[in-house]
Amino acid sequence: MTLVPWAAEYIGLPFAERGRTREGVDCWGLVRIVLSERYGVEVPSYAERYECCGDVEILGNLVPAEAREWLYVPIENATAGDVIVLRMRGRAMHVGIIVGDGKFLHAREKIGSCLEDYRGPMWAPRVVEVRRHPRMPA
Repeated sequence: MTLVPWAAEYIGLPFAERGRTREGVDCWGLVRIVLSERYGVEVPSYAERYECCGDVEILGNLVPAEAREWLYVPIENATAGDVIVLRMRGRAMHVGIIVGDGKFLHAREKIGSCLEDYRGPMWAPRVVEVRRHPRMPA
């Protein structure tokens, strides 16, 4: 799978706690924007459910609960638009969106939205699973 050409449009968005717009995003906010703009799939905001990205207990429960509603995808079958769930602070609480060629878009504090390789030494040990929203186009 090659890198989708639209990925560059989402790199460099500023980080913002509970951010849900291009003016500022957190990891879920970025996933929401991409799914909406690129695939026409709307997902809940959840911004009202937590105060900050450091809310380990809340996000550690929220992310797996949302993921259970989505289709499981073996990582070797991941395609652009699938959501990768990653472990942070010991919990499955970080998400990004697959864009191809082993890369994923995600938002990081102090960095903003960026493109990284989920197969690399920083992220590969943190990969929990890949999920596909059930309303994603075939």
